[in-house]
Amino acid sequence: MKLLFVCTGNTCRSPMAQEIAKKVLAEKGIDAKVSSAGIYAFMGTSASENSLKVMEEIGLDLSNHMASLLDRKMLEENDIILTMTQGHKESIISSAPDFKDKIYTFGEYIGIGKDIIDPFGGSVDVYRSCRQQLEDYTYKLLEII
Repeated sequence: MKLLFVCTGNTCRSPMAQEIAKKVLAEKGIDAKVSSAGIYAFMGTSASENSLKVMEEIGLDLSNHMASLLDRKMLEENDIILTMTQGHKESIISSAPDFKDKIYTFGEYIGIGKDIIDPFGGSVDVYRSCRQQLEDYTYKLLEII
């Protein structure tokens, strides 16, 4: 299985989701390739400072992360594309409607329906809340895949 997480700039939510999912899936022995991208990413941008901090708190390292801009090849290569918000999902589907059957919001896919909060520019506590939401959603994801 190939799983792609998508947010806006690929510096906060989607790289955090990627690393959390890699860890949890590996712990459960689930063979999956996990990646992330942003619909408006600036290629090569590093993860945000607060993303680095809150991920380090749980033993995950984003220091080598470089933002990737979502492209058609990524949509083709991945089995499931999980966006952080309904707006991200709609944006991708409007430009690539042929992939609509494998694009979901993360919340929609796990049956919760809520968007992942955007911590960009927020305090460390806001990033922690986002990280916790991503962890909760990822454990729910395990029940499905």
